[in-house]
Formats: sequence, C-alpha cells, structure tokens
Amino acid sequence: MEEIPKIQTGISTFDEFSGGLPEKALYLITGGPGTGKTIFAYMYAYFGALKFNEKSMIITTLDSREHILRYMKTFGWDFEKLDNLLIKDLSKIPAAEDFGSSILFNRLMEAVVEAEDEVEKVNRIVLDSATSVISLYTDPIRARRDLIQLTNLLRRTNATTIITNEVISTVHQMEEYLVDGVIRLSIIPKADEFIRMLQISKLRGSNHPMRQIPYKITGKGIELSRQTL
Repeated sequence: MEEIPKIQTGISTFDEFSGGLPEKALYLITGGPGTGKTIFAYMYAYFGALKFNEKSMIITTLDSREHILRYMKTFGWDFEKLDNLLIKDLSKIPAAEDFGSSILFNRLMEAVVEAEDEVEKVNRIVLDSATSVISLYTDPIRARRDLIQLTNLLRRTNATTIITNEVISTVHQMEEYLVDGVIRLSIIPKADEFIRMLQISKLRGSNHPMRQIPYKITGKGIELSRQTL
C-alpha cells in the first residue's frame, strides 16, 4: 500500500510510536475525563507552530481563550508569543439546546471559512470539542447532518485537523466514520493503581501499530512510555 505523506505532531514519543499522521486529514481524539485529550490536541497545535513554523488554529467551544493561555503556561508553553498560532474563542455561545446549537454551528462554520480564506495557509486545525457542540442538539439526525457539513468544510481547508471528543454515555457521539483516524485515550485499572493507555484504532492510508501503549501526563505534557515504543 502506498502511504500518504505524513506530518509530525511534535509530540516526540507519539511520533516515534506512530510515524506521524497522514497529512490533510481529520482525526478524532476520544476518551473519558482526565485522559488528556485537550493537552494532546493543544500540543499538536503549539509544536506545529513552534517547531515546524506551520500556521495553527485552535477553535475552542469549551474553554475561554484566557483559560487556555493560563493553563498552557503551566506546561511552559507561551501561546501568546507565537504569531502563527490563532485561537478562535466560541466558548461564550448561548448554551440553550437547539437555539444554542444553531448559533454555535454557524459560528463554527464561519471560523473554518476564515481558516480557508487566510492569506497564509492554515496547516493545522484543532476543534475542542465535538462533545460541547453535539450536546446542544436534541435531534440526532440534525446533529449528524450538521457534523457531516462541518467535516466536509474542514476537508476543504486541506489542513490536518484534530477534533476532541469526550466519551459520555448521555451525549450523542461523533461518528467515527466521518474522520480518517481515531486515537483512543483511556484510564484502566492495573493492580492497585490506574494507568493511562493510548491506542490508534484507525489511521486511514497508513500502516500503524494496533497495540495499546501506556502514557503519562507530566510537566512536559503527553509522554508515551519509551520502554514499549
């Protein structure tokens, strides 16, 4: 199989494990609370801008821009110093069901169109999170229709996009067939402790390891266990 060219995420241990991500595709980072989905996604945007001088855009529907900047500084990452890292803050959209979903969806589409129309091409997009968007819908058919429209527009940008998704039993989930790759983060019991595990369950256009690999969240962000790479 001829593989699609890959980009490096900038998360060194993940790139060693996976070989990077096929470019110009959509990826879902999915997992429960505390698994580090947002950290993974923001590392991807930050190091893309810092290490590879690629233009990155974060579209946040969950945390405010101010919260993101303050939280990322705890890892030593100063987002404000990077001119090629944009943050579109949609966190203050009304949260009312149906009414809120319409407004948020329209603002999301506008943000993606802005990415497409940027004079300097946006190479990396992060949407954090799909869950906060889908949770506003009462009609799953309408939610699916809008998500298809959104993912189609994201593909048009030719950026490599990461979408975060929280696994919550009471909320409609982002359908995995809409994306090209799925990275699962989980917390599992082992003996008398809990450990975090990462698995690439789908990576269209690329051979990839299927096994689970332990990882930690440290002062440097997400770090996969080098002993099992």
